[in-house]
Amino acid sequence: MYNPHFNPIEFEGLKKEAGLNAFTLSPTKWIEHTEQAQLGWTAKRELSKINYRIHTDAIKQNLIPTEVTTKQASIIYADEADTLNVAMFGKTAKM
Repeated sequence: MYNPHFNPIEFEGLKKEAGLNAFTLSPTKWIEHTEQAQLGWTAKRELSKINYRIHTDAIKQNLIPTEVTTKQASIIYADEADTLNVAMFGKTAKM
């Protein structure tokens, strides 16, 4: 894996100490704060993708009356999707 923040000098010091009983691994900056935030967002997105079928089935069974048109049903789906986006990401898809 390529790491633009890799510190070869620090790595050499760690490599030299690796065989010693006193070896301790100190945290390195291989993932910056923004990358951690991106990972959190990606995890939330994957979770919402996995649960998409469950959500749409629940909407169909519980929130869409049989009397509504296809267009009205799509509006209900979109409204519920926005609600889920706000719950997961703090903003609607349009935002």
